[in-house]
Parts: sequence; C-alpha cells; structure tokens
Amino acid sequence: MSAGVPLLEARKLTKVYRPQEEARGETDGAAEVRALDGVTLRIHAGEYVAIVGPSGSGKSTLMQVLGLLDRPTSGELHVGGQSVARLTDDQLATLRNRSIGFIFQFFNLLARTSAIANVALPLIYARHRDPQGHARALLQKVGMGDRLFHAPHQLSGGQQQRVAIARALANSPRILFADEPTGNISTAQAAEVMAELDRLNREGVTVIVVTHEEDIARHARRTITMRDGRIVTDRVRRQGRRVREERVAVGRASALPSRDALVENLRMALTALGLNKLRTFLTTLGVLGGVGAVISMTAIGDGAKAAVKARLASLGSNLLVVQAGSGNIRGTGGAPRFTLQDVQVLKTLSQGMGYVKYVDPTVQGNVVVSAGDKNWATRVTGCQPVYEVMRASRPVTGRFFTDAEDQARARVCLIGNTIIRNLYAEGFDPTGTLIKINKTNYRVLGILPVKGGGGFRDEDDVVIVPLNTAMNRILGQTTISSIDIEASSSETIQDAINEVTDVLRRTRHIPPGKDDDFNVRNMADIQAAMEGTTQTLGLLISGIAVVSLVVGGIGIMNIMLVSVRERTKEIGLRKALGAHNLEVLFQFLVEAVLIGVFGGAAGIVIGAGVALGFSLVAGWPILLPWLTVMGAAVISALTGIVAGLWPAWQASRLSPIEALRYE
Repeated sequence: MSAGVPLLEARKLTKVYRPQEEARGETDGAAEVRALDGVTLRIHAGEYVAIVGPSGSGKSTLMQVLGLLDRPTSGELHVGGQSVARLTDDQLATLRNRSIGFIFQFFNLLARTSAIANVALPLIYARHRDPQGHARALLQKVGMGDRLFHAPHQLSGGQQQRVAIARALANSPRILFADEPTGNISTAQAAEVMAELDRLNREGVTVIVVTHEEDIARHARRTITMRDGRIVTDRVRRQGRRVREERVAVGRASALPSRDALVENLRMALTALGLNKLRTFLTTLGVLGGVGAVISMTAIGDGAKAAVKARLASLGSNLLVVQAGSGNIRGTGGAPRFTLQDVQVLKTLSQGMGYVKYVDPTVQGNVVVSAGDKNWATRVTGCQPVYEVMRASRPVTGRFFTDAEDQARARVCLIGNTIIRNLYAEGFDPTGTLIKINKTNYRVLGILPVKGGGGFRDEDDVVIVPLNTAMNRILGQTTISSIDIEASSSETIQDAINEVTDVLRRTRHIPPGKDDDFNVRNMADIQAAMEGTTQTLGLLISGIAVVSLVVGGIGIMNIMLVSVRERTKEIGLRKALGAHNLEVLFQFLVEAVLIGVFGGAAGIVIGAGVALGFSLVAGWPILLPWLTVMGAAVISALTGIVAGLWPAWQASRLSPIEALRYE
C-alpha cells in the first residue's frame, strides 16, 4: 500500500482515429482525427472531477480510455498503480467490474429486462453470492424499491437514470464515471441525480463527470477543460476530504461462467427467441427435418424388422417354400405345376434320417364366406393336417382337421380372426357352427391363432380347409400351388434345399446344365433381404437427414449473425459491466443450442408421429429406442453448437466501446 499512488494516472495519452481509406492502405490525403493529443493528468481517490469542453473536444474519449472501455493509441495509463497496457480483455473486464462504475448518457439499460435484473448484471459477473438481494437493496437505496420488476419502457427518464446509478454502484466501485448524466432528463430529475452524485462523493467514491453544462460542472471540486484533444485548463475549485489511496490488483477470475451467468444467458436466449417466434420457427425447420427423418426411419425400419420376424415366426421355423417357375420367370410361366405325385416323392425325404422333417402341399384361391346376412371376400388355403405344426397354427378354440377328413373331402374349416370380426358379433365363438364358403355350408372346427398383418396382407384373413376339399370341392384344380417344407434344424436348411433340389430335378427330368423350373425360397433369406432393403433405405434417409442438418446449421448461423448485429450495443454494455469474452460467447452459444434443441425436440415428435401413422397403415409395431431419441437430441444440440460457435466467437471479440457506439 502507498498513500501517494494516484487512483488514475495518464501519461501522454493519444487516441487517433484514421479514415477507413487510410486504414485499408489507400492514403488519399484524408486527415486523421486525434481525439486525444498527449493528455497527462492525475486523479486521486475521493476527488470530484468535471471534464468539460465543447462537442468534439475529446472529453468523452478521455472518459472511455480512463474507464478502460477503449485502449489508447499511445501513452501510458495506470489505475491504482497498475499499468493496464498489457492487460488482456478479460483482465480489463475484471478491473472494470470490481473498481469502476458507469452512468451512461442514454442509460443503456437492457430493454427486455426488469430494473432488478439490470442492477444484478454486474453482480452476476462478479460472482456475488446474492445478486438479486443486493440489487434489491441498491434500488431501495436510490428510491426505486417500488419499481423492482418494471422494464425500462415502464419508467420515466429520471427513474431510468436512478436504476443506472444503482447498477453503477453494484460492486462498490472506487471510481464512478458519469457521461452527461442529466442530458436526457428534466431539470427536477437532474437535480435529484446530481444530489445523489454529491452524496456518493461525500461517502468517498471518486466521481468523474463528463458534461458541457456549466451548472453541472459546478458540483465538482475540480474542473478539467478540454479542447481539440488536449487539456487546456485544470482548475481546483475547492479541496475535498482525503481518501486513503491503495494499489489496485487485477486478480484472477474464473475462466468459466458462473451458474448465475448461465441462468442469465438462458433467460436472455429465451427472451430473444420469444420475441422473434416466426424467425425462430423457420430457423428450426432444417434441424426439424433432419431429426424427424432419422427418428421416423429408425422407428419404421425397426418396426418393419420386428414385423417380418414375427410374421416368419408365425409361419413356422426353418421353413422352405417350393413353387413352380424359375427365378427368371414371373409366376410359373411355362413351367409345369407340382402334382400330388411330386409331393409323395418329397415326403419320402421326411421318412428317413435326411434333412427334411415335414412336407405339406398347399393350394390357394379367393372365395366368399357368409354367416347370416353378412358376406366377406377372403382367401382359402387348402392344406394337410401337418400344416398345424409347421405353420404354428394350433387353434385357440376347437381342433384341426384330421387325415381322415382330408381323404374324405370333408366340408370342415378353420377361420381367422379377421373373418370372425367381420361376420360375427363381438365376443361370439363360431366353433361348431356352420359357415358358407361360396354358398356351401362348412362346419367351423376351430379358430386360428392371431398372426397379425404383414404389410399389405392380413395373415388373419384366411379360411383353412383340407387339401382334397379345396382342390375338388372349392377350387376345382388338380395341381399344387406351393409346397411347404420344414428342415430338421436351422443348421441344415441349406442341406435340405440341396436335397429337395436334387429330388425335384430328377422327378421333373431336368437335364444337367439346364436351369431349374422351380424355386426354393428360404424364409430366413427373405428376412435378410428385407433387412438389407431397410438398411439401404435407412442410409438414403440418413443422407437426406445430414443434408437437412447442414442446411439447418447454416440457417442457425445466419440467424445468430443477425442476432449479434441486432444486439451489438447489448454486448458492449455487458462487457462494460464486466462480462468476459467467454461469458459473451456462452450467451450466444446458449441461444444457438436452444434453437437446435427446439428443432430436435419438434423433429422427434413429428418423426415419431410419422412412424406411428405408417405403423397404423402397414400394421407394423412402432419401435423407437431411447438410445435413438437421446442420440437425436445430442445431434440437434451439437448442430446448434457448431453453427453458433462462429457468431458467438465474433460477439465475444467485440470491443466494448465500438459495440456501445454501434448503430
């Protein structure tokens, strides 16, 4: 500590503004502007100084340099014995926050913020333990206790100035700068403001007033007159009481924003987004589209896989389907259909220790069933009793038909749940009753288990009858539509295919080197093909999603650049009150992240809705893993971070005074 250290000491300060042409290297003779031209002065603690002079004399520029809002072009500046020449932007911000208070000419209150929040702002940046409580006490001290939650537009000029004074006093500054403190208020209000400044000086605060009004300057005990960037007179009217002078230590501030600062950032971000709802909505569309595409495709793809697996499981395990016609021919083409003799040959494979366990021939066709006065168009499947085991079709009520009933061409059947729902009253069990198939009575032996829809085909919309009954009484055909074969195990499916292929080539007299006139389909291969198609479609949708997210990110970046320009003066004010670069960066980064998160949340909801609608049409389940939802949320937030980082960085690098001057 040293009693002789001036609170402010300037040595040969200059501040030069060069025309834009010269700054770009295009010297065309334009004269530079020397706002300060070798200013040297000392101001001690407890002084009450008025800096006066005509417009353009440099008095406001001197205040800005002394208040650490601007850096001089040359010269030295010491605050409390601390040279500020090599201090970083954040160190200057800390020094402003802890030692300097500002009362600006146009108040510079945050427009969408209450009086108490305005006063609490420098306290938040100083990491005060109770910024709201201390701000309340300061407002009550300046007579604004009944206007705590009023926004600036709800206050008179004098009331706004008192809020500005309370904010300037938030961190008990050693120096108080007042730039034309009465320039925008009435005479009565000006008297109140000057009385408050007089009181603060009597309490030991160093007050520096910049004014061009002589009656305001008379409140000060020392008057500095400036002209053309120079001090022309420095006159002490009267001595004030001495205040102990101490050296100023900048100290170290935390690199990361405080919890209160993050809450303030979130509040301001929500306010800014709420004031521009349409712009915010349009900005989120890109993120919304990308996330919605990912969510809907994932849910639809997983649902499709589950539906295929469930359908194949309901059809039976280790199942092969043999049909006439090669893979290069649509339908059967000219290939001969299968007959019952072909079936008998294949059944011999199941009688030994080979790879075939069961063989079941089937025929299919369209019929009309009726009960009472209700009719329903459906399909009929003729099969043998082994169908019950192979196709996992054990009746939920009643029984399956027997071999004897098949040989006798008995008029018996089993019906699916869709037929029951369309022909009978809810809850009615038709087992044992008669139903008409193509106007002929058949007895219902049982009800088939529910298998669900499979895309555009309803597995419950079917009538099962004995094979010979279907061929001779209903469809009138002598050939087999397809032959179902069950392999002995999942490991022997390929062996079973080879065995069946060899037998059929012999019985159908296909010479070596000639293509088969039949095909053997493996249900597991169908599932794999379906999953492959789904994955391909998923990759396509993912590509579209990436493009949408890139477009959305560009949109967020553009809007954030606009937001930075719109709020440049606000950025300057926050920096003047002590905000570090990182705190300003976080302020705009939070806003960008919120846009991304809002778009992601809407995309998740819309994507899930699209998937739900598709599942209702296709009859598939909707599967949406939480991991996918969390991943989509993280991606949307990352999009906001990446897109908002450049605008936020630009905002954080703004000079306080240049931002405050921005129009």
